[in-house]
Amino acid sequence: SFARGEAAADVTVPATAARAGVLRGLVVGVDRYRQLGFPDLTASANDATLMARVLERVGKEKPFERAEVTTLTDDRATPKAVLAALDKAADESNPDDWLVLFLAGHGFAQAAAGGEVEAGSWYFAGY
Repeated sequence: SFARGEAAADVTVPATAARAGVLRGLVVGVDRYRQLGFPDLTASANDATLMARVLERVGKEKPFERAEVTTLTDDRATPKAVLAALDKAADESNPDDWLVLFLAGHGFAQAAAGGEVEAGSWYFAGY
């Protein structure tokens, strides 16, 4: 939402433009957590499922050849599975492909000395 400082961009591509490559999506949503200290959520897995549908639909339109979307929710969204899916997308991508990474769930940051958040230490909490 815009209340959190997010922004949206409109992109217009002429009908005569050459198609870009593949729209690749890695969509992750975690409602249930096995780690201590993370309370379960109620909408992250559903949000991920809905985002996957949006990407699949958008991937059928110009400027893309097609969409290839990987969806990982709850117990399928382990850190190992997410990293493996990212590696697979990187290995299969070409310069004209697009990658959308969607993460829904808890995140956390590492605290530095003095309790301040250490720069670049934000992490997504997988299943």
